[in-house]
Amino acid sequence: MIFKKKLKVDLKTINLLVTPFCNLKCKMCEYTVGTQNVDAMTTEELKSVISQARELGLERLELSGGEPMVIKDIYDIIGYSKSIGVKRIVMMTNGVLIGEDEAKKLVEAGLDDVVFSLEGNEELNDYIRGEGSFKKTVNAIKLFQKYNSVNCIRVNITLNRLNYSTTLDFIKYLVEELNVKSISINPYNAYMFGPENKYVNDLKIKDEDMDKVKDTIEEIITYVKSKDIDFSHENYLRKFIDFFKGEKLMPLYGCDVPQNSCAIDVVGGVHACWGDKELSGNIRETSLKKIVSCKHYLEFCKDALNKKCEGCLNTCYDRIYN
Repeated sequence: MIFKKKLKVDLKTINLLVTPFCNLKCKMCEYTVGTQNVDAMTTEELKSVISQARELGLERLELSGGEPMVIKDIYDIIGYSKSIGVKRIVMMTNGVLIGEDEAKKLVEAGLDDVVFSLEGNEELNDYIRGEGSFKKTVNAIKLFQKYNSVNCIRVNITLNRLNYSTTLDFIKYLVEELNVKSISINPYNAYMFGPENKYVNDLKIKDEDMDKVKDTIEEIITYVKSKDIDFSHENYLRKFIDFFKGEKLMPLYGCDVPQNSCAIDVVGGVHACWGDKELSGNIRETSLKKIVSCKHYLEFCKDALNKKCEGCLNTCYDRIYN
C-alpha cells in the first residue's frame, strides 16, 4: 500500500481505563496484580483527556478498567462527557456493584451502552468470576432493561477451555430467558496478563480441544442466525481457531483501527491500540493532539494498514472481519 498523502488520524473512539481497581478477582484476568499502587489519573485529568479527545472529533467513549463502578465519580465523568457532546458513552462492567440506585444514576448521567461480562451458567460463572457474581450481574441487566434510554445492553463472553462446551446453552439462556439482544464473544488470551497466570492451563484452549471448539463455534453461528440479535460476526468467530493456534491474524485489507481510535491507560499512557507495546506519549506530559500526530503513532497506523504490526484478535476487530 502506497500513501500519496500524509496519513491523518481521525479520532472517533477512545478506550479509557478509568481505574486500576476491581472488586472481583476473575481467573482469566490478573490486570489488577501489581497495579494497586500506580498513580492513576484523577477525575479532573480524566475529564481533560475526554475534552481533548472531543476537540479532535471524539464520538464514542468507552469506559473500562479495572471496574469503573469502584470510582465514586463515574457518574460525574459520564455526565461531563455527555455535556460536551460525546454522542455514545459505553461502560464495560462486571455489574456486581450496580443496584437500583446505581442504574438510575448511570442512566440519568447519560450512559448509552452497557457491556456486562459473564462466562456461563451460575456455577461456572461464579467459579471463574467469584461467588455470588452471577446473580448480581443478571440483576443489573434486568435493571437496565427497564430504561428505554439505554441503547444497548450487551453481554460479553470470554471463550475458554472451561466454558466452550456450554457456551451455546448459555447463549440460549441469555436470548430466550433473559431477553438479551446483543452478545459478543472474545477468545481467551493466555498471555494478555502474562504467562505467570496460575490458571492459564485451566483456561487455555489446547490442541486436543480445537476440533470441538470449531464445532461449537459453528453451532453458535447456526443458532444466532435464527435469532433477531446483534452478535459477533461469523467471520470473526471463525478466526478463533487460528488465534488459539498462535497464528498471526490481520484483516484482508489491513487494519485502520488506530487511525480512528486509541487506548489510554490509567496513568495517562496513550497507545495506538492495545496491541502497541510502545507508548506514543503520556497525556500528563503532552497534549493528545500532539501524541496522535507524533512519528511513532503515525508509523504504527501505517504498519497496521500494511499488515506489519503483530496482528491480534481484539474485540475491535469484529467489524473488520465482516
